[in-house]
Order: sequence, then structure tokens, then C-alpha cells
Amino acid sequence: MSLDEDNVTRATEVAKAEELLPAWFIERMMNDTWFFGVLLDTGQMLGIEHINKVRQAANGDVWIDVEMLEHRQFRVEYLPDSWKGVKLLCSPTSRTDTSINTRHIVAVFDLADTSIWQIPKEESQ
Repeated sequence: MSLDEDNVTRATEVAKAEELLPAWFIERMMNDTWFFGVLLDTGQMLGIEHINKVRQAANGDVWIDVEMLEHRQFRVEYLPDSWKGVKLLCSPTSRTDTSINTRHIVAVFDLADTSIWQIPKEESQ
């Protein structure tokens, strides 16, 4: 598959996803890799960096397949004070694929500039 074919396929996936979830974050989070927060109805925040796919289950529920942030990718001390008490969920391993039932999502937002959150390589080893 050529690069142009990949771009067309991705654009088609994004368009289908926007039909299921007509929100600002779908196009942005499917086309960008960044540090995003997903506030869940439990009050916990899931740290993700990318939406891979949006799909609808047979029962009508809409699910998003995402790449979670790894626990080594960010520094909690960079969270604004208003978020200090919120539990941030991230992947404890390098296996970061996960699926989220969108009925449990309250809000989605940028966490911070990626460059601020990344830990220098010498500290993460």
C-alpha cells in the first residue's frame, strides 16, 4: 500500500468515526499523537496519546480503541494544581492498546505539551 493509499484509508476511517462520535476530538486524536486526558465517569483520568479506531458494537455502544500513555511518559508534578487529586490511569507496561466504551467518557482534553511531560532517557532507564 502506498503512502497516498494510507492517507485515503485513514481519512475514510476518520470520516466513519465522526459519524459515530461527532466531536472535535475525533479528527484531532485520530490524526495526532499527543498527551490527552479522558475524564471517566468514575472521576479517574485515562492518559492516552492516540485514537486508533472508533467502532460500534452490536448493542449500539460506541467504543474507541486507543494507545494509552505509558507510566514513564509523563511527570505528574506537571499537572495543574486543580488536577492533583485526580487518579491518572496509564499503562504499566509497553503494551498500551486499550478500548474504552464511550458511555463512560465525561470529557476529553489536552493534558500538556508533550515536550514538557517527557522524561529524559537517562531518567527513564
